[in-house]
Amino acid sequence: MENATDVMEPPQAPEIRPPKGWSYIPGLDGLRALAVCAVLAFHDGIGWFRGGLLGVDVFFVISGFLISSLLIGELNRGGSLHFAKFYERRARRLLPALIIMLLGIALYAVFLAPPSTRAGIRGDALSTMGYISNWHFILTDQNYFVKFAAPSPVLHTWSLAVEEQFYLVWPVLTWFIMRRWKARGVFITALGLALASAIEGYLLFRHGASSARLYYGTDLRVQEVMVGAALAAYWGGAQGSRSAITTLGRHGTFGRFVVLIWGFVGLGILGWAFHAVDGAGGFLYRGGFLLIAVAALGLIATVVELPRSPIALAFSLRPIRYVGRISYGLYLYHWPLFQALSGPRTGLHGPPLLILRLVVTFAISAASFHVIEEPIRRRQGIFQGHGAAWLSVAGVVVVASLVGATWSNGGTLPETAAAAEAAYGAVLATPPPPPATPLVRTMLVGDSMTLVLGTGLAVNSEAWGVSVTNRSWIGCDILPDSLVQFQGKPPEPRAHGCPDWRTKWPTYLEAIRPDVSVLGVGRWEVSDRLINGRWYSIADAALQNLIAQNLDDAITVLSSTGAQVALMTLPYIAQTTTAPDGSVWDINQPWRTDIFNRLIFEAASRHPGVATVIDLNKMLDPRGVYTDTLKGVAVRDSDREHPSVAGGMYLRPQILPEIHRLGTPHALAQG
Repeated sequence: MENATDVMEPPQAPEIRPPKGWSYIPGLDGLRALAVCAVLAFHDGIGWFRGGLLGVDVFFVISGFLISSLLIGELNRGGSLHFAKFYERRARRLLPALIIMLLGIALYAVFLAPPSTRAGIRGDALSTMGYISNWHFILTDQNYFVKFAAPSPVLHTWSLAVEEQFYLVWPVLTWFIMRRWKARGVFITALGLALASAIEGYLLFRHGASSARLYYGTDLRVQEVMVGAALAAYWGGAQGSRSAITTLGRHGTFGRFVVLIWGFVGLGILGWAFHAVDGAGGFLYRGGFLLIAVAALGLIATVVELPRSPIALAFSLRPIRYVGRISYGLYLYHWPLFQALSGPRTGLHGPPLLILRLVVTFAISAASFHVIEEPIRRRQGIFQGHGAAWLSVAGVVVVASLVGATWSNGGTLPETAAAAEAAYGAVLATPPPPPATPLVRTMLVGDSMTLVLGTGLAVNSEAWGVSVTNRSWIGCDILPDSLVQFQGKPPEPRAHGCPDWRTKWPTYLEAIRPDVSVLGVGRWEVSDRLINGRWYSIADAALQNLIAQNLDDAITVLSSTGAQVALMTLPYIAQTTTAPDGSVWDINQPWRTDIFNRLIFEAASRHPGVATVIDLNKMLDPRGVYTDTLKGVAVRDSDREHPSVAGGMYLRPQILPEIHRLGTPHALAQG
């Protein structure tokens, strides 16, 4: 993600100089512009750039090619590599903007981040400072593609960690191989590592490795860097003691034609991938990363070997080159800025929000490049001769700022019943046991919201004369035969929790023999559905009728053993995440919740004496809008979607007596 000339040593520095004959290659900056613009478009949710995240892969290939070209060119001339100077240059190039970004993250943590997320931000940011964030995200299982809560403001730095780990190891390995086997050995090694990485990724994918492990792992992403290194080594070996960048002139017109075709095919593949590839799918882990790398390499070969070709000239246009020059800052700053400039904070979404984000990101990136990054890299102005000292002091300031800004965890929600009781005391106190009455057996079924709510309801529920058995599942949906558009992703079945509820719930009833069956769904049902090739909104009568039919079926199943059925309404949701373009997700729209809750009441009215309504919406949102705190108790989780464990405990005095009343006749009849 560095500028094309940034891998060259300044004239006064002796180590790893540009190979003889190397000149500035403007097309490489143009390729960086293409890559960073694809990433920005993807993160803003522009629909055409569904695979824009693959711009990062283009950066990887460029880095592998350039660094390896310089290393091999220097060693081909019989030079030695001064590693200390090399790594000092890397620090001067990469750290200034990173330090600025992390200071911004400290401010974000203080003024914008929910208090419950500060501890996580501290760990994320410190791992970023140490260039190990990709492994940190793997260990903490931070999925790049599914966001149920606000993503880390430094989630994008995983790629910087991969590149820095490459910078740490590859120069030493190249030097060792070149001493014994020259560039041919580097070529074989790079090609072998690329293939091994691709094969490992495929095997891990086949054996069910997590998305985080597959996407962030250095060992799996190094294939793209090594593809670039392999080309550099191939050319370096072909030209012997000359520059690491050679031409295919010895191959004549045919050789140039092959490179040009490679470039156009590569451009076509990248265009298709930026538009069509789903990062959460399996294509990338079945050779897709390798294909993208080879496509990017075709463009690199074209702009380097054929500077007068249409591709090279297009990528060499001055505005495009400038975007490439500041691409490191654009990539580094855009993600936290996009998070800070969200739809709810700005009141914007769609194109107006995109324009605001781009203006701010480009302005900050350009200022950082000209005022901070370039003067430090070139040792100019106040930074002349003191770059290391400036970076050392700045590093200490960043670490202290991050620790200080994220130290307070006062907003962290209690995750257990004991923690909730300790936090809220008498508000969640359990009453003394009731007089001798039958214990009402209760079964809960539904989605993750009911699963969490039931965890709180079950705490000391016997004190209200109720026993709670929770058979809810994450993702439970009573419309399993349709497809739902989930947070901007392609249509997919999301009913992984209970697609076979019509057959599974009767087995639960037989085992538990409940007096009351409680159903809590709606989180998935309010989203748009693809049914028989046509999209339906919950505002459409056809989808409402389908939901009503399935609610009737659910009531019939849940009451089949004589149990009373309680249908819970859906509380309002105000997720901390929004669509990338700033608009709200389906489930955040109150009118959808209102329609679903009307269907709940209508379903209960069609089954008098069997079904009743527990108005969870009114209990959690008594003012008719999303509410996260009642009587000082945080009744909703930090994702502003699910009830909290404390919320379930808080609602026991309202819900459990009603369940006990409903179930007592059946419990007495059962003896």
